[in-house]
Amino acid sequence: MKAEKGYHHVAVNVKGQGCFACHSDHAGRDFRLIDWPGGREGFDHAQTGLELEGAHAKLECRGCHKPELIRDDLRQFQSRINLTTTFLGLHETCISCHMDEHREQLGVDCAACHGQTAWKPPLTFDHARTVFPLTGKHQSVDCVKCHKPVKDSKSWDKDNRFLRFKPVAYKDCTNCHKDPHKGKLGADCKSCHATSGWLDVAIKNFDHSRTKYPLIGKHARLECEKCHKSGKKRSEVKFANCTDCHRDEHHGQFAQRADKGRCESCHTVEGFRPALYTVVEHAKSDFALTGSHLAQPCVACHQTISDAKGTEFVRFKFREHNCEACHKDIHAGQFKPKKCETCHNVESWKDLAFEHDRDSSYRLEGEHRYVKCNGCHLEDTKGGTRLRRYKPIDPSCKTCHTREGLELKVNG
Repeated sequence: MKAEKGYHHVAVNVKGQGCFACHSDHAGRDFRLIDWPGGREGFDHAQTGLELEGAHAKLECRGCHKPELIRDDLRQFQSRINLTTTFLGLHETCISCHMDEHREQLGVDCAACHGQTAWKPPLTFDHARTVFPLTGKHQSVDCVKCHKPVKDSKSWDKDNRFLRFKPVAYKDCTNCHKDPHKGKLGADCKSCHATSGWLDVAIKNFDHSRTKYPLIGKHARLECEKCHKSGKKRSEVKFANCTDCHRDEHHGQFAQRADKGRCESCHTVEGFRPALYTVVEHAKSDFALTGSHLAQPCVACHQTISDAKGTEFVRFKFREHNCEACHKDIHAGQFKPKKCETCHNVESWKDLAFEHDRDSSYRLEGEHRYVKCNGCHLEDTKGGTRLRRYKPIDPSCKTCHTREGLELKVNG
């Protein structure tokens, strides 16, 4: 009454009344001195100056009014007051009844964040007002992911664990996140990544030269997605061999070489063409280039073909290295089984090593020695192919000459 607070000061039907109006004389030690208007269950707690709301309104009276919660300054009267039956002596602060789950990390005003309906989730806590405002995907992270449970040295209750809210290390991303780069890209994760998502990488700030695979040549001009499929820029990408990313354009033709057909033996990252394979290297192959072959472009011999599945590739390996592997036999087999090099050489196709008297059965004598080759060897057709007839030829005079004056049938 002197403090002007509580039920005796607030309640309309009590204020200003004499004590005897409610507390009649008792009859023996067991007499209940308190007369509850309407009974204890119908007591209007708002008349005490503290209205019960939310979960508090569902509690039994002795859920709060129990000896261990009575404030210390009233405990001195416990010899005269039965602490198990009194309804006096409670504080109105949250921590007078509830254990401080935060161990005074966030102050003592629980109502600043929590309501009376439920402890979780907090109603008004705004992380933006802290030293670490939450942005991006941090906003959807459960509190316990960052604020780990720790043990309290004081035994507040059976479970002496609580969430550490402060101090919490937050200045570096690695305070919470494991560095998948193991420090190779520096400690400032924010120079490349954003809180909107781990894969939201600021490419302009990313220095690929600090990775296991520095980008040089044409690789430096590629879009990230060309190698890092589906936008997963932190995914492991194989790079030990060119074929980890590139198709073998040679279709395994060089797999039997000592270097197993490694692309870098002939190519560079500056471009697939021109190749490093030169005439010097070709001279070490099964077919050294000599004569007119030296002046031929590669594609003259190494042409595009298709395999059984229709895959196109340039042919580099040949089963045979004879002339007919590349050149058409314009004689249509007239000189078989003799080889082209019997008469021709790689310096010039027209520079022949053929001697009519030595290499044929028909010796040229007299005026015949001055007749051009095509004077006797005329054009003919064999199997639909135009050719110059060299053999067989009837050696008799009538084959080339008419009966009248033995004149030649052809010019020359």
